[in-house]
This record gives sequence, structure tokens and C-alpha cells, in this order.
Amino acid sequence: MSAQNRAALAELQLDAKGNPRIPGSGADDVETEATSSSQQSFSEVTVPIASLPKPKLPTPSSMLPQSLDRLKVQNASPFYRSPGAFLDFKRMRPGCRTSSPMDTFIKYGMTDDAISCIFSWLNKVSLLRCARTCQRFYRLSMNAQLWQRIDCGQRKIPESAIHNLLTRGAQMIRLAKAEIPLDMEPRRDSVMLYPHLDTCRLTHVDMSMAVYDSVDLIAGLLQRCVKLQALSLELGMVDERVCVAIGRNPELRMLHLGMCSGLDVEGLQAIVCGCRVLEEVNLAWTGLRAAECQMLVSLLPHTVRRLNISGVRERDQLRNEDIATLIKTCSNLIELDISDSPTVTSTALDALIVKLPTLRTLCVSRCYGIEPVSYTTCGRLAVLNIFGCVTEEGYDLLRGRLPNTKINADLFSTIARPTVGVRRTSIWDQRVRDE
Repeated sequence: MSAQNRAALAELQLDAKGNPRIPGSGADDVETEATSSSQQSFSEVTVPIASLPKPKLPTPSSMLPQSLDRLKVQNASPFYRSPGAFLDFKRMRPGCRTSSPMDTFIKYGMTDDAISCIFSWLNKVSLLRCARTCQRFYRLSMNAQLWQRIDCGQRKIPESAIHNLLTRGAQMIRLAKAEIPLDMEPRRDSVMLYPHLDTCRLTHVDMSMAVYDSVDLIAGLLQRCVKLQALSLELGMVDERVCVAIGRNPELRMLHLGMCSGLDVEGLQAIVCGCRVLEEVNLAWTGLRAAECQMLVSLLPHTVRRLNISGVRERDQLRNEDIATLIKTCSNLIELDISDSPTVTSTALDALIVKLPTLRTLCVSRCYGIEPVSYTTCGRLAVLNIFGCVTEEGYDLLRGRLPNTKINADLFSTIARPTVGVRRTSIWDQRVRDE
């Protein structure tokens, strides 16, 4: 303690009320007289020492905080103000100057479950900001329950970020019309080289019309998936590796590969042999040839309810014999689209109407091999799409002959499509966007 502080303490005296008395002033004489005059009147009153209030000792401006510590005054704490007194709701680094030594979340007993419940109401951007606050928030924000649904549609997201989301436990991810640049180099521990490592929990993936440079990206992502239930790669690139990765998902029910390039016999065989519970399959405009069509209609699982194999424009690729095989393989079809198949004739149409009692929707648009008069036998169908097959007078005639059938009710096919109508925030009826 400095000499100046010692002098200040020596001069500091307390009066009877516990207040500081400054030497040299007249206040000490007045206080002495008042004390002596009242001593006689209060001499007979006994007051317990414990009931007396503790003296309050103000700190002179000349005194340093170290001097109060030596006074052992219990009431000295009110004279200090914590540097973080107004930052209780702002988490600071422990080594920061302005950080408070008191952790508010520990003081008020905030459990991990309570904080996780609060985090569940945050969107992904706010959740990432909280994760940067402290190690505890980072640990709680990485809970897989908070990353089940991801919507990155129409955004630019690098490949590494997608893999990070999969590692956090994402189950449903929407990447429709997303731009995915390649920023990962194949390493020795890469999942593209070792597909059995680090599988993810994805069940629904929508990559419709996503923009990417290499099919390696799709192969690397799908090789981590073994629990897929719904997948859409519309207008994408595939190869045999992608098809083999799709076939490793035995629970796959919805598959949309419309307008994909790169499908071949081996790839399709890997898909239909590995996914035996398929319900909706869309292979429209994938350039199927005769070999692919024959293999497909003979190996499709009997669980398929809605099928789209339209766009086989080459002659003798999809024939009446293939339709007959399809009727035997998938006898529970409720919707079938074989539009733009010039080789299909009225024989195939009659077989579909007679041998598929569950069929409710049939699309045979631009199938010019079917006689227009054959459409009059489709009275038990709910929807019949025949765009480009008959004239306007023929449409009016069919509407009169088929009063219970909607003619040309659907402009576009919705088979296995993830987003239908105005449900822009859902894929296969599963919400993915933060509320």
C-alpha cells in the first residue's frame, strides 16, 4: 500500500452512526454532544447486536480498490460494477476484457435441453450465428434434430457444404435449381473412392435441374446414401456409378430420373434389382432403347403404382409386346404414361383397359399408332390424356361419349415429382423450408 493510501486510512474515522468523519470540521463536535445527551435516555434499552444494520462504508475518491480489500468490509461489493453487467445476454470469450466472470446460463440453470428447444425455433442462418458464440452453443447447435430439413433451392452452395450438412444428420434436402461448384479434391479418404465410409441419414433428396459440372459430384453424394425413400435427379447427368449407388437404397419408393442422360442397361438393372419397393418411377425422355425397355418392363417390381416411360420416340423401341409384359409385371398400376410412342397401337390400348382394372389415369398423347375410335372404350378411366391425337371435333365427341372421364386434364405429368402445384416449400409432401 502506498504512503498516500496509509495516510488516508489513518485520517479516516467513524462516528457513532458508522459514517466517516473528516478531521478538522465541526461536525465531529456536534455528533459528540448528540451522542452524550442521548446516552442516558437509551441506557436502559437493550438491542441485540445481530439486529443492528451493518455499517455502510463509502469509498473516497482517493482510495484504490486494493485498499478496500484490506479493510475486510463485507459491504464493499456494491461499490464495484462488473464489467459485463450489461452484457448478460451476450456470450463473450472467457479471455476477453469485457467478458463477465459470471456465466448467466449457468447462474440461472439453463439446461442443454432448454437451449436446444430455443434453437429449434431458429432458422438455419440464426442457428449458425449462435454456433459461433461459444463452445457450448456450437455443441448444442450441431444436434442432428436441428438439421433434419434443409432448403437450398435456387442457391449457390459448394460441394463441401453439402457434405457438411450430411455429416450433421440432414434427412431431407432440397437442391432444386441449385448451383453446386466443385471445391473438393479427391483424397485418399474420399467417399468417392471408399463409398462404404461415412454413410448419412438422407431419406429425401430433390436435385431437380441442379447445375453441376461433373457426374462425380452426384456419385460422391449418393454413395453416402443408404436410406433414401425419395430421389429426384431431373435433367441431370448419371452413369453406372450413380445407378449402382441408387440401387443400394432398398427403401426407395419415389424415383424421378426424367430427362436424365447417361442411362444404360446395366445402370437400370442395378436400380430395379436393388430397389424392390418402388411405387412411383419417372423415366420420361431418358433416351430408352429397345434393350432398356425390354429389361425394364420385365424386371420392375410389382409394387409400382405410377409409371412414366414416355418419350421413346424411335420406332420399334417400345412395342405392344413390351406393354403386354408390363401388364403382367405391374398388375397394380393406377397411372401410366406412354406418350410419344409411335409403335404402340390400339392392341396395347385394349389390353391396358381390359387387363388393368386398377388403372385410373392413362396418357397416350401423340401415340399416332392408336386409332381414334379406340378411345371410346376408355369409359372407366378417370383421366385420359390424348394431346395431339384427335381434332377439336373429336374431343367434343369423346366428351359426349365418355361423360365420367376427364379428357386432357393434365398438361404435365406429376409422377414421382417432388413439388406439385403451389407446394413450393415441400418435397413429396414433406416440409423443408424454415417457418
